[in-house]
Amino acid sequence: MNITKPVYKHDCEECIFLGNLSYSGRWVPQGVISVDLYYHHGTIPTFIARYGDDGPEYFSGFQIDWVLRDDMRDYPLLEAFKRAVKKEIVTFRLDKGYEYNWIVQFQKEDGYLWAD
Repeated sequence: MNITKPVYKHDCEECIFLGNLSYSGRWVPQGVISVDLYYHHGTIPTFIARYGDDGPEYFSGFQIDWVLRDDMRDYPLLEAFKRAVKKEIVTFRLDKGYEYNWIVQFQKEDGYLWAD
C-alpha cells in the first residue's frame, strides 16, 4: 500500500505526515489494517501512529533504545523514526550517555506539514 495522503483525520498543525504503513500487528486494535505516521515537532517532539479518526485512536512516543530491541522491530513508531531520519527531518547522534539532537525541517502543503 503506497498512500501519499493521510487516511485518518489528524488535527495537529505541528505534525509532519511521514506516510502510511500497512500494519495489523500487535500494537493496534484488531481489524486495523494501516496506520498514518507523523512526527510531532512541538514542545515535546515525538512520533505518532494514528489508526482511526477518533481523537484517542493513536499512540505516540519514542525511546532511542527501541532501535536496538528485537521485540520492537515491528513497532510503527520505530518505522516513523526511520522515515524521519531517512528524510532528514530529524537527526540524532549518540555520545556521552546517549544524548541526542533533533533537527526539524518541514514545509507546508495542502494544510499538512509534509516530509518530502
